[in-house]
Amino acid sequence: MGENLSSEATTSGTVGAALEGASQSVPSIAVSVHTGKEFRLDDANNTIDFSLSKIITNKLAKFILKEGMPKGTDLFNVNVPASSSKHRIRLTRLARRMYTTKVKKRLDPRGRSYFWIDGDPIYQANEGTDVHAVRIENSISITPMQLDLTREKSMKNLMNLERLLD
Repeated sequence: MGENLSSEATTSGTVGAALEGASQSVPSIAVSVHTGKEFRLDDANNTIDFSLSKIITNKLAKFILKEGMPKGTDLFNVNVPASSSKHRIRLTRLARRMYTTKVKKRLDPRGRSYFWIDGDPIYQANEGTDVHAVRIENSISITPMQLDLTREKSMKNLMNLERLLD
C-alpha cells in the first residue's frame, strides 16, 4: 500500500524486489495502491480496497505468462488508485518527482543524529507520466522498466571525461 511513482520508485522496497527478480531473469511486477492524501498509516480506521489491484495483477500476469515480457522490458511498475471504480489503464513513463523534498536532521532515542527525508505530494505532472495518470486522471498506471539505467545518449558527449579524470 502506498504508491511507487516517478523516478522516486527506485527507493521503493516493492520496486526493489521486482528489480531483484528481474535481475535473476524472473518476469516481475511491482504493484502498489495509491492511497491518496487523506490516508495515514497510523490510523487504525483506514481500510484499503485491494480488489482492483488484484484484478489488474491477475490480468497482467496472465499476459506475461502467455506473451512473455516485451522486448527490452525487465519489469512492470503498476500503480492502482484505491478509490477508482474505473478500469482505465495508461501506459506511462516515470515522472521526474512525486514529492517536494524536505530534509530534517533529528536525534534518535540514543542521541545519534539522522536525517528524515519527506515532503509534500506533487499533484501536477506532465501527461503520459505515472504521476499524471494516477493522481490527476485516477487511472491505473503501468510503467515498463528496464534494469539498465545507463544514459547511452550521454556516453558520446562524455568521452573526454575519461581523460579529464585520469
